[in-house]
Amino acid sequence: VLWLMLAGSAWRMRGLASLTILMLAGLFFAGNLLIQAVDHDLLHRSAALSLFALLALCLTVLGGAARRGGLYGAFIVQDWGGIVLLLVGFFFQFRITKDKAVFMPEPLWWALAGAGVVFLGFLLWRSIGKKHMRSAEALFIIIAAAGLLSVPWLRATIGQTAAQILYGGVFFTVSILAIMRGLTQDQKALLWLGGAAFTAEALYAYFETFKDLLSTSLFFFFGGVLLLGFALAAMRYARTMRKGGS
Repeated sequence: VLWLMLAGSAWRMRGLASLTILMLAGLFFAGNLLIQAVDHDLLHRSAALSLFALLALCLTVLGGAARRGGLYGAFIVQDWGGIVLLLVGFFFQFRITKDKAVFMPEPLWWALAGAGVVFLGFLLWRSIGKKHMRSAEALFIIIAAAGLLSVPWLRATIGQTAAQILYGGVFFTVSILAIMRGLTQDQKALLWLGGAAFTAEALYAYFETFKDLLSTSLFFFFGGVLLLGFALAAMRYARTMRKGGS
């Protein structure tokens, strides 16, 4: 209740710094609730992480919809939701190597996951109805949500190596899509997030695959840097062309 009152006051007074702090506080609060559920054996650690990733995805979609609707401060929700989503998505793959035992989804997981999917579906339905999103984009988001929720059981289904390769490929794809989305929508935050995620995943792929081959790691690292550089150059060129009336 106190958080809602402060958030309403910050939004009313157009306080971007206050809204940012409140956004981070809300994310920490949600994360703490999930940690408490893990400590009380209500959720498995990986299952809780999948719920946190779903929350970040919902916030990203919600912020994007509110941003297109012209709501003040909506970009804060979208940007921080995207940051948390990429961070959780990146560290999620470390759980694939640790979760050797098979566990069943807990009742609390089913309830929270179901509520999150229903809320996400409602957001996508409204976005499509208002022509803010294409059906293909909504379908991709639904697939991403299903993938995030199924990661805790991915290793038990297809094996560790296949799970790591599949997850890494999907993460690379999402990173590149984030870069392209940032270019087309002229969103620097999304562009930098996608580039950072691509570079981090390239380095992770090196350490997991080649271990101590330094030259290979440098190859992946500079490949990510070059991709980010090309994306920034393309965005600057597109802005110059728009200013020139071309």
